[in-house]
Amino acid sequence: MNSVSILHLIFIVIILLLPLSPLRILPYVIMLPSIITLSWVIFDGCFLSNMDDELDDSNFSYTYLKKIFPTIKKSFVDFLWTFYFVFATLIIHYRIKYNY
Repeated sequence: MNSVSILHLIFIVIILLLPLSPLRILPYVIMLPSIITLSWVIFDGCFLSNMDDELDDSNFSYTYLKKIFPTIKKSFVDFLWTFYFVFATLIIHYRIKYNY
């Protein structure tokens, strides 16, 4: 695992834990899922995946999920990330609105 992969893994953990962040920082990070999705469109995928020479598919999560689930398809991993970003944004909005 090179330094870009480690940075990518840390970034994924932060994104996955984003809806569980303290309420006081949620208004500042509410647009982060949208910004990440926009960067995927601009850079034709994740810019960290494009920088990593070890990835053959240019998709970090697919590469590692394929080791756990050998029959998983890249389109399904893309769908999971899209679903998660929408779901995380909704949870963050809910937590801000109801102070939960």
